[in-house]
Amino acid sequence: MQNTRFLVRSAQSQLQAARPLTRTFVSSRPRWATSTGPAMDQYNKRSDAQKPQSEHPKNDDSLPNFVEGKVGQHEESRGEGSRAGFGSGGKSHATGESIVPEAVQKVAPEKLEKALPEAVHPTKGSEIDPHPQQNIRTLPSRCWHAASTSPRRRNLLTLAIETSCDDTCVSILSTTNRHNGVWADLLFNEKVTAKNTGKGGILPTESLESHQSNLSTLLESALPYLPNVSDTVGPRTVWLGDGSPVQKPDFISVTRGPGMSASLGVGLATAKGLATAWQIPMVGVHHMQAHALTPRLVSAMGKDGHDHHGHSPNFPFLTLLVSGGHTMLLHSKGLVDHEILATTTDTAIGDELDKCGRLILPKELQADTPDTAFGKYLSAYAFRTPRDFASWRVPATRAEEIDKPVNEFGWGLSTPMAQNRELAFSFSGIASQVKRLILARGIAGGMTEMERLLLARSALGAAFEHLGSRTMIALENLRAEGIQIDHLVVSGGVAANTFLRYYLRELLDRRSFGRTQLVFPPVEFCTDNAAMIAWAGSEMFEAGYSTELGCAPVRKWSMDSHQPGGGILGIEGWIRTGTQ
Repeated sequence: MQNTRFLVRSAQSQLQAARPLTRTFVSSRPRWATSTGPAMDQYNKRSDAQKPQSEHPKNDDSLPNFVEGKVGQHEESRGEGSRAGFGSGGKSHATGESIVPEAVQKVAPEKLEKALPEAVHPTKGSEIDPHPQQNIRTLPSRCWHAASTSPRRRNLLTLAIETSCDDTCVSILSTTNRHNGVWADLLFNEKVTAKNTGKGGILPTESLESHQSNLSTLLESALPYLPNVSDTVGPRTVWLGDGSPVQKPDFISVTRGPGMSASLGVGLATAKGLATAWQIPMVGVHHMQAHALTPRLVSAMGKDGHDHHGHSPNFPFLTLLVSGGHTMLLHSKGLVDHEILATTTDTAIGDELDKCGRLILPKELQADTPDTAFGKYLSAYAFRTPRDFASWRVPATRAEEIDKPVNEFGWGLSTPMAQNRELAFSFSGIASQVKRLILARGIAGGMTEMERLLLARSALGAAFEHLGSRTMIALENLRAEGIQIDHLVVSGGVAANTFLRYYLRELLDRRSFGRTQLVFPPVEFCTDNAAMIAWAGSEMFEAGYSTELGCAPVRKWSMDSHQPGGGILGIEGWIRTGTQ
């Protein structure tokens, strides 16, 4: 038990070492009881003639009545009410006809979530079309379900939902265009993780039930963080259950894929219901695109250690996405222009490290870990403090990668694909080597604690050496083509690993890429979160993209815009606004 507490504390200390001094997490509020409030009563008593003309559905391109604020600025209690109202009467701004599904029209706003299963159903996943431009429906700039994006809106507000795997996430993000760049304020950002501990990994059914149980609760907690509005009631106002008027989001951002279809369907169906009820657009976000853009969110929030705000790093840059479900190296040339340079041919690096963790970590330690991210605890077990990183030799040349001597115990783990320069990842062989060694040691009488510690370091080293080797080959190829890469963005859950951060920096410096800046998001933005979905949705919305409400979740969705399928824009359901 004492070793378990040390292991968990060690993991927490390594995570803390990578955290910024300022946090962006907003604490939750108490649950509310349903009420009406005097402001709502007074509003409902007015006749149509007394209501401002702005309340009637129409096409409105005016700037939002936005209240700027930093994280934690909206801490004052708004009472104990809790449901969002309707701001636009449920009618199309273009035709005046009702577009709200009949099931939603028949219920009061406070019963909206009960009607969502009747009004919105997840549909069958669509196949990727090899002609992406045929999948984008173009609309004029003045259209109800895609707000004007040209010229750029000064202020934008979005509510975001992320349910691609086992984390249920909700956030509220506001962005402001100023003379010195884009500023972002994260008003709300929370998540709940499914209880998969002790079940050998992530179970789709457990994750689905967690989304169904927790998403509405998170949304209830989030609504009071929408900015307050003035006494002037208009189509951009929604009412909480206590009668408090708050600003309606400009659009809903939601993860559309890739991910587990059933989990994606929960978030997407809820987002469709909110977009329909509030009569606002929806942006279906590519999950991995959101990871790639996360450093630009951090920059806009001023959390990157610089005084300026804006989109940083600027395109183009190299993106290394490393998580439990994905491993890919991208040349990111623009918002929707990404070229995959290397991707995994078998398992993702995060999944492989979790497998190694289950094989190497003592069983008593595994039993007391609070989650199934065994790769994280494997790193804490192997390197008790960051000072231990220097004990691992970072290869200065390709020859050192290939020629790996055996250790004092008579074995060594080989780096995958060390003998070739193919741009691809393959991690499955690492866990296979670990398993064979542990079985052999079991027959021979067991493994000492020192040998187990070295095995943990070797498994991590082999995985990161392979990751770094392919990244160096890509950088060398681009340099030979005359392409200078100034930034290497590393994002995804494995990017939180402090040993990986140390290893890549050492490798770049030793291989004559010392001028290439490594960009890692803060630890809380490496794993799945809705803040990155909100930011990616905001960038897509500013570029003129929204998503049809009849869209389906997409289990597999390539980011490569240079391959058949068309990348991010290669699926059905996109709407392009502002052009004809």
